[in-house]
Amino acid sequence: MKFLLNALNHLKEFQTLDEAVQGRQLPAAVNGLSGVHKAAFIYTLCTNHHRRAFILAGDESEGQRLCDDLSAMGMHPLVFPMRDFTFRDAEGASHEYEHQRIQTLARILNGECDAVIACLDAALQYAIPPEELRKRTVTISAGQSIPMEQVVSALLACGYERAAQIDGTGQFSQRGGILDIFTPDASNPVRLEYWGDEIDTLSLSIWRHSAAPSQSTS
Repeated sequence: MKFLLNALNHLKEFQTLDEAVQGRQLPAAVNGLSGVHKAAFIYTLCTNHHRRAFILAGDESEGQRLCDDLSAMGMHPLVFPMRDFTFRDAEGASHEYEHQRIQTLARILNGECDAVIACLDAALQYAIPPEELRKRTVTISAGQSIPMEQVVSALLACGYERAAQIDGTGQFSQRGGILDIFTPDASNPVRLEYWGDEIDTLSLSIWRHSAAPSQSTS
């Protein structure tokens, strides 16, 4: 993408914007840019100043397009979605957007992105504070000695749901010395196999989802 950097850095209008950002002469307004040109400006500014970006989009579809454009330019952007509210009792209410928000916040906390995109509604909704998210994050690895009861207690404290068989994110299943956990940022559950209080193996489970009851197997 060096050609893009060179082209924009030689553009007089971009030089003016770049100097304003560098000198903190903000806010600064730029008009007449298409979606891909907005992405190009953001990419070049972040590269020039070695900084990350927080971007407000008009709506989530625009934010996703901008995310795709920045990804194509080599950045690692994330979309912070709006939380979906349900104002009636519903056992089958989806928590997909809540899981996506937690996943995005966790990746921001771990420094795994260089741009975050949100629509105004999503940005205005309350989120878990960083220090609380850190406190509720447990790192588990093979060979670690940690009682299964302690892991289960941590999962329940974080809002995970105990299930006989896992059929979605935010659930865990316990059978003897085997503990399956489906975290919001994973495409499959993680299986912990215990030997006493030690995690003997840690691997991905195969998750099959259909109209019939789902099963986790290894």
